[in-house]
Amino acid sequence: MSSNYPSLFSKSQPLRRFRPQGQKLLLTFIIATIILFGAVQLQRSVRGPEITFDQHIATTGYNVTRDNIFTLSGNVKHVAYFFLNEQEEVINDDDTFNFDLYMPYGNDTIDVRIVDRYGREDKTSIKVFNPNTGLNPSERESVARKLLTSPSETDLVETNEI
Repeated sequence: MSSNYPSLFSKSQPLRRFRPQGQKLLLTFIIATIILFGAVQLQRSVRGPEITFDQHIATTGYNVTRDNIFTLSGNVKHVAYFFLNEQEEVINDDDTFNFDLYMPYGNDTIDVRIVDRYGREDKTSIKVFNPNTGLNPSERESVARKLLTSPSETDLVETNEI
């Protein structure tokens, strides 16, 4: 049984797997891979730092906490430094963060600033309102009664310090 195709192992027929066109194609593939890799790396370095807060945190309007602890959590990308109220904090290795912050009675603002390795930064302010005075119901009643009977400036200052 004979075949019209030359044998792959025949000495009379050289292998044509790596013809000059194949070398050009391989070289083109290598160059395209290098260019694509460079474009991906460039895109990473062109982007600035990014921060995403968890769904329960509003970046517009007020966040309300019923106790004196507010949990600030989320994740970041392309960040070298993380600041809360201008104090540097350490984030987790997986680029997430979770901070339990003390929030006294009233309005407060948490300033979040992130900086990437090139010095570019992003700032966000989170507003928090805590309606809890920290007083038990009988203390709240006595303070309210005191304010209703003699609302002078000194009483108001005393009340805010409680």
